[in-house]
Amino acid sequence: MHSKNMHLQKTIHLLYLFTVLRSALFVVPIITLYYDLYKGVGISGLYISESAFALGCLVMAVPAGWLGDKWQRKYVLTIGAAMVTLGFTIELFGYGLFMMSLGELIVGIGFGCTSGSLSAMAYDCYTAMEREDEHLHYQSNIMSMQQISSAAGALLGGWVYTLYPDGPQLMTVISVFLAIFCALAMVEPPRYTEVSKVHPVRDMLVTIKYTLHGHKEVACLVLMAVVVLTYTKVSFWLHQPYYRAVALPDVYFGVLVCAGMVASVGGAQLAKLEKYLSGKVLVMLILLYPAVMYLSAAALQNYAGLIFVVLANAAFSFVKPILAHAINKRVTSERRGAINGTQDMCTNLAFILTAWSVGRMAEDYNAYVAMVVTTLVFLALASVVYFCLQRHKVI
Repeated sequence: MHSKNMHLQKTIHLLYLFTVLRSALFVVPIITLYYDLYKGVGISGLYISESAFALGCLVMAVPAGWLGDKWQRKYVLTIGAAMVTLGFTIELFGYGLFMMSLGELIVGIGFGCTSGSLSAMAYDCYTAMEREDEHLHYQSNIMSMQQISSAAGALLGGWVYTLYPDGPQLMTVISVFLAIFCALAMVEPPRYTEVSKVHPVRDMLVTIKYTLHGHKEVACLVLMAVVVLTYTKVSFWLHQPYYRAVALPDVYFGVLVCAGMVASVGGAQLAKLEKYLSGKVLVMLILLYPAVMYLSAAALQNYAGLIFVVLANAAFSFVKPILAHAINKRVTSERRGAINGTQDMCTNLAFILTAWSVGRMAEDYNAYVAMVVTTLVFLALASVVYFCLQRHKVI
């Protein structure tokens, strides 16, 4: 028993390391400049390429989760890391909207392979060690490490960009390549694997139907995740247009992105306080905090507004571990990966449907208008989420 727990604890540590390596995206803090000046892609084109990324995640989210449930999650993570490496390599050597979108599509497929399996594998490890109550702390810590890695990558990537523009992209390729070996070193936790008696596609469709219709509590939580995470993701890509709109010197882009990641670490750690808050207070905090931050930034339209843009980063990292824990504890191991994948699929579909219009608003008008319109739509959807959670007694 002790030996088994040691192996599982090792896997937990490797999941942390895998997340760090996958999150060290050195190119992110300067991607708007990099795409515009060196890849021939403007703001609306950036949103198109990010939509291709979301499409890749959408296509793979449920199949990868289902495959992890039926096979071994470590091999799904390995394939995912390899696909991410390939995608970023295409972007490094490619040029133009088509090549950037192709690279992001493949990167999205890789991320789609890993997202649901990471969360499900961690929960399986804690279940096997009879320490399920520690899972929320893990989700909070893994989000913190992800943001710390991103923050360090932002600082280093922003600096390297001034010396060698392709440097951040090359460093990103190396980092995600190392994640492949991290996944291969993991030990799969023992768990019950349901033998599917139906065609795999039908089995996946059954899981999607169960998630969105058969289990009302899970469906409400998935709806909440889709609305909040899509809003924060779409808004995140408005940060760099906002920096440019207030005439922030390029050299400070990496510093601001790093500061935002530090705020994200704070949000992830605050997620541990979930058990001390009532359901209604927690939901109101999740729904209103990002809206207040972005509306404040849009109203100020100056360097002071950058403070609210930075603080808005805390929303994503606060919400994601709480919702991941809430969903995981309501479902069983044999479908946990596929259900997490369903949530990722719906979130990425929502991003694809909204990203281009937000990008056009930022390009045709400015980042301030895009922030206000996006937030007003979010608040309307947030009211629907709150009603759903109340009606089905989640809060």
